[in-house]
Amino acid sequence: VHPDWRLHRYLRGTYFALYSCIVSMAAIWAKLCCLPCKVTGKVLGTCCDACGRCCDESCHCVDDICCPTDRPSPIFLSWTIFLAGLPGAASLVVALINVKSYCNEPLVIFLAVQGLVALIWLAFAIHIYAQFSKPYNRASHDAGPMSRLSRLCMYDPFVCIIIMVIVFSIVWTSMGSKWLNGANSRCDESLKDMTTWATTCMWVYLLVGLAVILISFSCECCRYSGRSTPGGPVTHNPQYAGTPFEP
Repeated sequence: VHPDWRLHRYLRGTYFALYSCIVSMAAIWAKLCCLPCKVTGKVLGTCCDACGRCCDESCHCVDDICCPTDRPSPIFLSWTIFLAGLPGAASLVVALINVKSYCNEPLVIFLAVQGLVALIWLAFAIHIYAQFSKPYNRASHDAGPMSRLSRLCMYDPFVCIIIMVIVFSIVWTSMGSKWLNGANSRCDESLKDMTTWATTCMWVYLLVGLAVILISFSCECCRYSGRSTPGGPVTHNPQYAGTPFEP
C-alpha cells in the first residue's frame, strides 16, 4: 500500500473517531435535555404558587424566553452576545480612540484584532441559531437535531472556519495576556483595562463555551421531543404542518 494512502486512511479514521466522540457526547447530553427546563420550571412554579397569578405570568414569560417551544433556545446566542459581541465591539472602539496612543506593547493592534475575532464568533452564533430555526424534514437527512448537527459538522463551511478561529483565539488571547503583563506605566490605562476585560471574557467564553453549546443543544432536543409527541403543539403551528417529526 502506498504510504500516502495509509496516511490518508489514518487521518480519515482519526477524523471519524473524533466526530463519533463528539456525537456521543451530544447524545449523552440529549438524555438530560429537559433537566435545565424542569429545574427552572420547578423553582419558578414554587414561586408562582406563593405569589399568585402575577408571578405565574412572569414565570411563563421567563420560560418562554429560556426554553421556547416555537424556536431554538437562545442560550448560546445570548452567551456569545455578552461574552464576545459586547467586549468585541468595546475593544474596537477603544482601539480606534487610542490608535495614536503610545504603548511599549501592541495593545491597540491586539484589541482591534480581538474585536474582529469576537464579531466572527457572534456571526457564528447567529448562523447556528438561524440553522436550527428552520423546520425539520423527515423525508431528508434533516429529520431531527442530531441529524442537523451531523450535517452542519460535515458540510457547513462556517463550522470549518470556526475550528480555525478557535485555534487562533487561543493563541491570540494568550499573546494579549503576555503583552498586557509587559505593558509599562506609560501605556494608556484605558488600553490596559480594555485588554484585561477582553482577554478575561474570551477565556471564559472559550473554556465554558462547550458546556453552553451542549446545554443549548439539549434544550433543542427537548423542544424537538415535545413537538414529536402525538397531539403535541406541532399540530397547532402552521409552520410545521405536513412536516412530521421523529423522536
